[in-house]
Amino acid sequence: MNSLRLSLSLAIICAVICSTYASVASSSHWNAYKQKELFLANKPTPEKDILVKEITTVKIKGCKDNNCPLKRILNNIEDKEVFVSLCYGDECILKSIDLHKPQQWNTDCLLEGLVNGHIIINPESKEKLVCELRVRNKSLFGPMKNMKLFRVMDIAAALFLGMKAKERTIVTATFEPEQLKSQVEKDTIQARLKFKENVGRQVMLQLGLHRENWNELYSTSKSTYNGDNVEPFFQLTGKFFIKTMDEANNKKAWEFQKTTDPACLDLKMITPLLDEFPLLSFPETDEFDPVPPKVKTTFKILAMLPFKDSLTHYRNRSHGISDIRQKVGKYIPEPKEGRWMNPARDESMKRVYFSSIGNFFVKKAEGFKNGYVADVTDIKKYAVRENEHKYVKYGAKTFFDEEGNIQKIEDNDGTVYKPGDEYWEWAKLKSRTAAFSKAAFVHLAEVHYCWGNRGGDALRMFLPPEHPIRRACTPHFYKTHHTCVRAQNSLFDEAGLLFRGLALTYEGGLKQVFMDYIGNFEFSRYPDDIKSQGVENCPFHVGALDGVDLHTIFCNYVSELFDETYENEKAFKLDKDMKRMHEYLVKTLKIPRELRPYTLNNAKAIWGEILFRVTGFHNAVGAVTAFALDPAMTNIRQQEKEIGKENGTNLVASEEGASGVAFISAITQLPCPTIGQCWKQVLANPDAKSYANLRKALDKLEETIEIRNQVRFRNVDYSPKHCAISISS
Repeated sequence: MNSLRLSLSLAIICAVICSTYASVASSSHWNAYKQKELFLANKPTPEKDILVKEITTVKIKGCKDNNCPLKRILNNIEDKEVFVSLCYGDECILKSIDLHKPQQWNTDCLLEGLVNGHIIINPESKEKLVCELRVRNKSLFGPMKNMKLFRVMDIAAALFLGMKAKERTIVTATFEPEQLKSQVEKDTIQARLKFKENVGRQVMLQLGLHRENWNELYSTSKSTYNGDNVEPFFQLTGKFFIKTMDEANNKKAWEFQKTTDPACLDLKMITPLLDEFPLLSFPETDEFDPVPPKVKTTFKILAMLPFKDSLTHYRNRSHGISDIRQKVGKYIPEPKEGRWMNPARDESMKRVYFSSIGNFFVKKAEGFKNGYVADVTDIKKYAVRENEHKYVKYGAKTFFDEEGNIQKIEDNDGTVYKPGDEYWEWAKLKSRTAAFSKAAFVHLAEVHYCWGNRGGDALRMFLPPEHPIRRACTPHFYKTHHTCVRAQNSLFDEAGLLFRGLALTYEGGLKQVFMDYIGNFEFSRYPDDIKSQGVENCPFHVGALDGVDLHTIFCNYVSELFDETYENEKAFKLDKDMKRMHEYLVKTLKIPRELRPYTLNNAKAIWGEILFRVTGFHNAVGAVTAFALDPAMTNIRQQEKEIGKENGTNLVASEEGASGVAFISAITQLPCPTIGQCWKQVLANPDAKSYANLRKALDKLEETIEIRNQVRFRNVDYSPKHCAISISS
């Protein structure tokens, strides 16, 4: 029965894909669907008279006893999805993602969810904000809703036939104009839910609001939107995406089990680029958690769709932010470091390059020059598609003064842009995109498939499961190979998610990126990288502070761990399994000459570096949530500066580009076990002094980072509480 169901499911998926690709562009049903789902065509108003408010969250608050009127209603609709629809004026219709029960205990919150939708308010307006708590059926097929076959049929019915599950309103709440016009940066307002029957107990609908300080280029720009034009791949991926994310389930560190797989020199390997590039290879199975077959099948089938290089512009920045939230649901919450205030402003460029993903590329200006420069023009060599869209090549050189304030941006062709210039905002977007793109190349190629992949397969190939070093290091490779396998169709296929999102060609573009970043990878030590950048004494460079501190902690931990495992150098050299693993790493990680001899100190240096790279470094280079949630932060399909200037689309990513960034980022931002959690149960000696000292050092670093965050842009990339223990997503 299961095999029949799977066969039917796959057949329907294929039929839906083929039918959708052929008809979606002309389908009136799809057009009607998109017009209802994608919203926020606000009335244009003079810039000086508008107030832009983002509705960030919605909560339903009240009593939890059985007399609560809402609880009685919700008890009868457990098979339905609950959301909030928000209407402001005649044209602005927003909606939350599906509401869920809060995770925290002892709260009066019954349901909560994210909105990330904007309203533009005229101070003279008398418009009210009307909120409806609505429910929809989870399936069009009633009692069979839990069967995989019918979930697929739901998607087919929605995409191909324009059908939608029935919705109805169960209760409403209304916010008065005065509640919306506050000028404070962050606000919370609430209104009573009005039930049909008169009930004594109050249930409140609470909204979280944030005032945006957007200039006219971002708040009132308006393009013509045609949802039918969006490439069918992204339409389908948006429908399947949340279902595939629901399959992901990472454990907490204290739930880890001891490794039991025997050492295996003949791990079956996957080579996505085959004989053309054998250096890119990874085990086809994960030691802990195999990739669900339906997840692999879904992305594999989606990658079979013919490629259509469409470019669909959002109406404006607000529309893009709201659309991204609907696409990724709850799987990209707000950044771990907190919300970025005014992320497109000049001041935020310092944050991008000194407290975010750009910090890996900024260097002290050479010679007698003052300040810093982030030269990311090396990625201009990767070819972009040449067509009517006129994509620009990636890359830019960004200059900062001694305090980290941006001074100018130099494009690949030598054109210089300064604050106040006509295309200054476009140049900043190009600079942010350059930092984002290069960080993504380093993250996906070097960290995932070199540091993580090679460190993990070395342990599995050479050390027996009871070996103390394998026991201690394995938690830092939890689900690393799961991630490698899960991502292969999205990253390496010529028609995969990453290629479709980027403006790069495949040959000479995306494929060359992986061949270069993996083929040219060489082992290096993080403090040496910091020194080569000349930022070791920079008081506001997060890597030179938090990063170096965490690196020191892991190196000390590994040193003590090896000393506990081996009585002396002689005992270490008698360990033939470790020797074979060392030789493997020397070859695959291109260890420098001084670390190649098989000595205890060299092994300490190598494994201290590896553990730092798969924890703190990976966490920092992949911290892109702020970029993924706002299409004005990065545009991986950026066009020539003149295109879209009249309506502001030159400053906001297209739906295809923004969707590509959001989907890839959501996959990499899943909740992960952290180094702040305890995993001593898997160690050969849970009471080892090395581990106890590690815990003390991590606790102290947590306190230090919190102190530093009081006087800088908040950053938690290296914070033990937030830093992933492994490359598990």
